[in-house]
Amino acid sequence: MWDKILTIQKLKTWDKASLIIYFIFSLVIAIIFLLVNNLKEKAATIFIYTASTQFFLYYFNYRSLRNFKVYLIWMGISLLHLLLYFIIIESQYFELISSQLFVGLRNTVLILLLFQVLQIIAILFIGKPLVVPGKGRRMDSFGERKAHYIEYLFAFVFIIAFCYLHMI
Repeated sequence: MWDKILTIQKLKTWDKASLIIYFIFSLVIAIIFLLVNNLKEKAATIFIYTASTQFFLYYFNYRSLRNFKVYLIWMGISLLHLLLYFIIIESQYFELISSQLFVGLRNTVLILLLFQVLQIIAILFIGKPLVVPGKGRRMDSFGERKAHYIEYLFAFVFIIAFCYLHMI
């Protein structure tokens, strides 16, 4: 079982491309954050940034996250999110506007941990790595294989966890 969970491979083209696109996206968001003067717009920018990152990781990068090396890279990025969250809550921004818009920075670590737990459960119960069901199809998003009913449940669990984590 652990060989399916702790698979370590060289980074594939998609892994490298997704990381490069993510860093460009992060740079654009950082520039927008620095240029915008309105605090609510800054907070909304951070919310969009973190929410899109978390959905991207679960729905489009789940195959890459099976590679433990890729998972650790994204975990490192999520720890940077967490550090940024602590910097922001100690700053003036946190006191002036709703803190709910910044919690996404804290949640990336939790979303990645949830993914790993769901991955382990999928391997234990299905005997195969986790896939994410595609919209309106029985196949996963990449047409890799037919999604198991447990994986539909996991997609629902992810959405509920995402919403709940952004409310607390």
